[in-house]
Amino acid sequence: MLKKWMKKQPETTTSSSFWPVWHPFHGVDRMLNPWNGNLFSEFEQLWGRDAFPRLDLVENDTQFEITAELPGMDPDKVSLDLSEGQLHIAGQFEENKESKRGATSIQERRYGRFDRSIPLPDSADLDAAKANFKNGLLTITIPKKPERIERSRKIPVQVH
Repeated sequence: MLKKWMKKQPETTTSSSFWPVWHPFHGVDRMLNPWNGNLFSEFEQLWGRDAFPRLDLVENDTQFEITAELPGMDPDKVSLDLSEGQLHIAGQFEENKESKRGATSIQERRYGRFDRSIPLPDSADLDAAKANFKNGLLTITIPKKPERIERSRKIPVQVH
């Protein structure tokens, strides 16, 4: 089941393109630049490669588990929505780092929004989904629906 599920969910962390694989503009930067550079590298430097949270998708016999890395994220700024067979994870991050050495002060800030949609298999029981946020990891657990066992039986034919 997981292999079929994964075919529906393309990877987003292995591409050199700024746009995630599932985005309509994925690959446009490579088409526009004949030297195969990255047109959006400045955006990557501003937003970082983690503009979209990294995910782990795990399936076992009883459930699906989706874990998103959201370090430094305020859990109150994360929203989850299940609709039309998809899990939508959205949020807003405001990350501040400050380092002082003598009279020099260095600040690095990261602000932004993300929205990520993950298609779910038909066997996912969306009504029983649960989420937990701990140590920068958002874990969504979605149980599997019980498998329907198709029973066959003979139907007697009555002759009149």
